Amino acid sequence: MAESGRLKDIVRQEIEEIWNKSNFTVTNEIIAADCIRHEATEDIQGLENFREFVTAFRTAFPDAHFKIDDLIVDSKSVAIRYTFSGTHKRRYLEISPTGNQVTATGMSISRIAAGKIKETWNYIDKLSILVQLGWWVPAKSWLLAYTWGKEAETVATTPGDRKKNLAIVRRGLEELWNTGNLAIADEVYATNFLNHEITHRQYRDLESYKKYVTAIHSVMSGFGVDIKDIIADGNKVAARWTVSGTEKRTGNYYSWGGITIFRLTGGKITEAWWSRDAVSIAQQMGLAPTFRK
Repeated sequence: MAESGRLKDIVRQEIEEIWNKSNFTVTNEIIAADCIRHEATEDIQGLENFREFVTAFRTAFPDAHFKIDDLIVDSKSVAIRYTFSGTHKRRYLEISPTGNQVTATGMSISRIAAGKIKETWNYIDKLSILVQLGWWVPAKSWLLAYTWGKEAETVATTPGDRKKNLAIVRRGLEELWNTGNLAIADEVYATNFLNHEITHRQYRDLESYKKYVTAIHSVMSGFGVDIKDIIADGNKVAARWTVSGTEKRTGNYYSWGGITIFRLTGGKITEAWWSRDAVSIAQQMGLAPTFRK
């Protein structure tokens, strides 16, 4: 088996056996003893703590199921895009059981060494889960989407040049958002660009996406995107990033992280999927309540 296929199989096994079945017999085979998992607001370190974290989540959602929607791999890392579904049967965070069935999207990037997962950065759309459990009612402008939505109908399969794809994504993510220069969007995004924006699904096409960039720069100063990790595989690129900026009205400084997967065709970005720490955004802005300690 090619190395890329082996890396994908390791991550598939983690999802299908550990997260979907609570089959911990495979953990020693595919998870490093000194593993670390970065969730949006906490780090889980070590194999035993990882088992406890999975167990706690599956206790709250006993029928938890993670469907892998996409896999992207390079020489040492694997990015996945997934859809979570489950029924809220036990206490989750500070929320008593509701019996509600929930659906949410998410992405993660895992670094693999010596055949085992060493480090993972995971961004599940926890805000959508909490909203479906009645924890918070967001403003109508958030327009939450609990699923990825329909993908583009016509998709080119030619991979393009890896280095060029990486450069295009860096321009379309870092340079566009850091400068607010909409000419960059016209250069690197296709006119038929399709955007899967979970927290604000109104930004679906290129023109609305450019309005989104302008809107952010109109209310934030010093707004910037910093790519922390980037993976290219075929005609797709996955980028893990952090953003930060200061709200002009209040002077408050905000920061959060996330992952985006881009699809490229003919040297242009034609589709994108986003997953971010939306709970932290809402809490930092004073829109959503904080959890009791």
